[in-house]
Amino acid sequence: MKRVTIWDMDFYYKRSFVPNPTAMKLSSYHKQKGHLINFVTEEYHITMSYDIYYVIKEKPKTPKPPAIILHDNRSRLIGKSFKFLDNLWIPPAIISAVRPDYLLYPEVERNSYYNANIVQFYHKGKLLTKKQPFENTIKHHKKTLVIDKEFWYVSKENMKTCLLELKQYKNIAFLHPIDLKILLASKELTNMFIKLKFSPGTLFRFRNTYGQSYKDAEDLFDFIDRLKAAHNQVRITEMPFKAVTVNHWEEGIEGGLYDLERCLKIMNESKKRKIHIRFFSPSHRLESPYWYYFEMFEF
Repeated sequence: MKRVTIWDMDFYYKRSFVPNPTAMKLSSYHKQKGHLINFVTEEYHITMSYDIYYVIKEKPKTPKPPAIILHDNRSRLIGKSFKFLDNLWIPPAIISAVRPDYLLYPEVERNSYYNANIVQFYHKGKLLTKKQPFENTIKHHKKTLVIDKEFWYVSKENMKTCLLELKQYKNIAFLHPIDLKILLASKELTNMFIKLKFSPGTLFRFRNTYGQSYKDAEDLFDFIDRLKAAHNQVRITEMPFKAVTVNHWEEGIEGGLYDLERCLKIMNESKKRKIHIRFFSPSHRLESPYWYYFEMFEF
């Protein structure tokens, strides 16, 4: 029997109050193999004997693990904080496919995601053809939380497959921002998405890869209007737009005036529809000789 330690450092140091899906899936995988799990919640758990030691650290302000663990060849480091270390470990597809261990974390509910159903469709951009049931039986009326970062960067056929599966569940929410390019490029996918049963009070965060023109903005606002009409119980964050979209150094004053007029028209339309937007001004002032006109849009 192997002894497996799982240390979610973000949770341990209270940098995160949401259970880490990878930690739950690792626990489930090893329990199914009959291994003994030591989940670190107390200081003395850190130094208990082990055969495999999983260290999970995503938040930059979370302290580093002790060097004796960091450089042990039995340690498997998970998270972008460890990307330059030799024992950085990427979970294989079989870990992505298992049902999360919902009993791993202490049963103290801190937010609506704490006891959510954890749903994962992809591993490294490829659709998981087989996966264990993901339902959490601890609590009723819980969220169905989709955790895939690559959910919106797949083929239309794969997204349709996922949306059809989600159709049968209630209280759906997405952990990562919703990418709008593929979703709005297909009326079929747009309609399927709007018909999902979203969780009351869920917060929609959008990544605008659809377009930056005034016509694109109208399409995006039409989508938000439909979403709000179908789900008046959800919340929607600002729709992002770039303040500068053309090369002002090459286009000259005409390029600057084009972007200025575009921003003002988008702003005016958003006010009429009561839709929150956010403009991102140039990250470097040298990006435009007229940066001072566009920096004010960010405020």
